[in-house]
Amino acid sequence: MLNHGGKLAEAQQRYPQQREWLDLSTGIAPWSWPVPEIPAAVWQRLPESDAALRTAAAGFYGCDAERLLPVAGSQVAIETLPGCVPGATVAVPLWGYGEHRHCWQKQGHSLVFYRNFPELLQLLRTGAALHAVAINPNNPAGSHWSCRQLQLCLEALAPDGLLVVDEAFADLQHPSPALQMEHDPRLVVLRSVGKFFGMAGLRLGFVIATAPLRDALQARLPHWGVSHPALWLGERMLADSEWQRQQRQRIDPALQWLEDIVRQLLPASWQGGLQSGPLFVSLFGDPCSLQEFAEACMADGVLLRYFAPQENRSCVRIGLCDEAHRARLQSVLEKHVALLQVAAKNNCCR
Repeated sequence: MLNHGGKLAEAQQRYPQQREWLDLSTGIAPWSWPVPEIPAAVWQRLPESDAALRTAAAGFYGCDAERLLPVAGSQVAIETLPGCVPGATVAVPLWGYGEHRHCWQKQGHSLVFYRNFPELLQLLRTGAALHAVAINPNNPAGSHWSCRQLQLCLEALAPDGLLVVDEAFADLQHPSPALQMEHDPRLVVLRSVGKFFGMAGLRLGFVIATAPLRDALQARLPHWGVSHPALWLGERMLADSEWQRQQRQRIDPALQWLEDIVRQLLPASWQGGLQSGPLFVSLFGDPCSLQEFAEACMADGVLLRYFAPQENRSCVRIGLCDEAHRARLQSVLEKHVALLQVAAKNNCCR
């Protein structure tokens, strides 16, 4: 099993003396959509039509409802998609959600890694990769690709290739760059309600694709895979435009505060490793220093996400927190940033 954020129980076992935990390891918004009372019949009856959910999702995402396939979280699609196509070489980002590389490899595909957009374009144009995965915006690097960049990828893609665009963190982007090309049969877009809506426990996501691939994927999914409560809540959540507006107004200043605090605390030699995503700030640099930093924060009850090293660099991702917890987060970061300062003096930052 891959390492993921949100392993709070494991952290509590390691540091049982800590009673009050601040989990910033997931990149999930700290404000969740307010769940209304669910009618008893929703719990009692089996799921039937998902048409109302797809209509609400189409309005939120700005796409054709017929191309939407609800799934029990986008992770289900990440696991299932590689089995829908014959074995081939797949280009995946060097930094990104690790389940993509894991699931393609598990289904017998070969992998090549790219660091940036020009490298991916070269892999596709030379035929070094048949399929490609793009994470937009990237988690944990935070980088965004434009509609034009994705269009160039599709132009370079082979006729039987797939471009899978993971938009789990894209709900702050309107319109979605990828969904402006939704009619291309080689494009697959993955969406999730977990991050922006703060509803990861609902296990609801969507695949957006044209009929042949959507139908092939649906044939591999279990019957009643999305629960009736998830269908019912998802329809209302995706249609709640006023709450969505308020959520955006909360996220923007929270991200700005986090960026400012981290930048103020960082030694000068680490500033170049600071990257921001829609719901997190990431720090790239020396693996040993970042691991010590994340461990020290954990010992003080603040759980961050440490990523395994790639090419002698690792990453710590810090999620947003609400206003009530900012003083504590700032205090813990100030206390342990000296670990990075020591690394800077020893010239071990990369």
